[in-house]
Amino acid sequence: MDKNNIIGLVLIAIILLGYSIYTVNTTPPPKPKPSQEQPLVSDTVNGNNTDTTLAVDGAISDSAYAAGGDTINVNADSLNATKLVKEFGLFASAVTGEEDTLVLENSELRIVVSTRGGNLHSIELKNFKTYDQKPLYLSKPGDQKFSIDLTPNLTSYDLYYTTAGVEKTADGQKLTLTATTTDGGQLQQIYTLPNEGYLLDYNIVLNGLNNALPRFSYLIADWTRKIPQAEKKKDLENGKTKLFYKDDVDGVENLSESGDDEVPAAGEGAWVSYTQAFFNTTLIASPDMPLGDLKLVSKLSTENNYLKEFSTNMQLPLSNGSDQSLAMQYYLGPNDYQILKRMDIDLEETINLGIGIFAWVAIFNKWIIIPIFNFLNGFISNYGLIILILTLLIKVVLFPLTYKSYLSQAKMKVLKPELDALKEKYKDDQAKFSQEQMKLWGKAGVNPLGGCLPTLLQMPILVAMYSFFPSSIELRQESFLWADDLSTYDSIYNFGFEIPFYGDHISLFTILMAVTSIIYAVSNSRMTGTAEGPMKYMPYVFPIMLLGIFNSFPAALTYYYFLANVISYAQQWIIRKFFINEDKLHQQMQEKKAKPQNPNSFGNRFRKAMEQAQNAQAEQKKSGNRKK
Repeated sequence: MDKNNIIGLVLIAIILLGYSIYTVNTTPPPKPKPSQEQPLVSDTVNGNNTDTTLAVDGAISDSAYAAGGDTINVNADSLNATKLVKEFGLFASAVTGEEDTLVLENSELRIVVSTRGGNLHSIELKNFKTYDQKPLYLSKPGDQKFSIDLTPNLTSYDLYYTTAGVEKTADGQKLTLTATTTDGGQLQQIYTLPNEGYLLDYNIVLNGLNNALPRFSYLIADWTRKIPQAEKKKDLENGKTKLFYKDDVDGVENLSESGDDEVPAAGEGAWVSYTQAFFNTTLIASPDMPLGDLKLVSKLSTENNYLKEFSTNMQLPLSNGSDQSLAMQYYLGPNDYQILKRMDIDLEETINLGIGIFAWVAIFNKWIIIPIFNFLNGFISNYGLIILILTLLIKVVLFPLTYKSYLSQAKMKVLKPELDALKEKYKDDQAKFSQEQMKLWGKAGVNPLGGCLPTLLQMPILVAMYSFFPSSIELRQESFLWADDLSTYDSIYNFGFEIPFYGDHISLFTILMAVTSIIYAVSNSRMTGTAEGPMKYMPYVFPIMLLGIFNSFPAALTYYYFLANVISYAQQWIIRKFFINEDKLHQQMQEKKAKPQNPNSFGNRFRKAMEQAQNAQAEQKKSGNRKK
């Protein structure tokens, strides 16, 4: 393996306590303190005092009200109807009740909604399972909370809602939850689930609440969620769990996946997405009602079965009038590029198809790899075969570059005896040897970058595959040969302990990838015959490094690299057998050396530039010696 090839290969290789932990019915908060400024049973409306009383039988024995999010049992001596009104105003009639749950369900989702707070109690994806084949929940009871600040002491999550139940419609199901104030106003949360799909319409309706709510131009809302583990390796899934948002300033952005992070003030947001490796929960604003003044927090979870804890504080704009509707949507589903792309809100940007310094490869994945992969998926159900065919197609397209690289290596091998002679002749003058080497390359028509450039030009595909396979939900829990899930590593043996740099298991596809890398590199080195000194050990060192780096990578990726190595070795054999005759190549190079050189050719211009640089360096060195 020559230096140029080594450079190409080395360049290729270089290629979330969150919000306070909320647990339902575990640690009740202190009872609310009565406000000393608010009149006992009166509410001022348009400057006139209007008495408002709560009709409650003599005592409230064994009743409950919600304060701060948890239920507290009270008795007649400690709390009565008057004190409820004093603390919670016109919403006093809605802070007591019993929790009930209702189910919205379609072909993809099973959503349990609680009358306590009107929240999504749990979200199950019916067509997916966790890594250990249990039902997959985007959130479980206690994981998620959406609340709107109503008064300084009260949020929408503290209320108990009444409902007529789930209404079946021609297009799906509808659930209306209503909290009624003592003067007849209503706060409604309306969920509408179509017969299929992952979108859940969510409307907040305010009817006659002018007296109950402060007169602001917006409502303040908080959305918090804990992300449960769904995949095999927690630390790997944690690295793919991020809080994304799209605002009017920077477009699609995300908080750090490697640790705690926050954005204290973002612009108006089109959506906020809590994503993990293959799924996401996204709150989508309507185009005419963006989420204002976003404040976002991402923290690593301290609980064993959870990954991160996300929270978003936002403003929901209001218009003038007593009756208003705030329309939003939830996307509750997989990170499927085609589904997200069709939504046309840039939500597909949450899928890692190439980010950071490799963001440019996302274009290659979007326009070439994904369409080809989906086309093949339309005819073939076995993803191992799809990856095989995809690899073959890529290698066929890249064959011209591969041929040029091998041709350049063959030329270098043929010239090696002459280069060795020059090296011996000018062994005491490195600058002169470099000049004569460039002349020899120029006369023989050898481009010193000929072996490196084709390899570098293939790098976008290698990096694209590095991003594509770990992000493809199509591969999740799809088996092939001994790998039971192509989206994660194919463990054939678990050690039960961690080996530094390697891991706690043996991945067979990774071993096959490393072994074939060694075989291919050694064969390549023998073909050129130019590796000397420490460079001759690189065919062994580099694959061993890959063995540790790729051991926990998805089996689909290491399987692809294994196939690529095998096909590359086959291409090398075919080229050497049928396309390149070294004796004939040597004769052609000698004939070219005898012909006059075109001074304007790239090779000669490159050689002259190198000679000038070397002469300048030598002159500078001599000048420095004379001064001494």
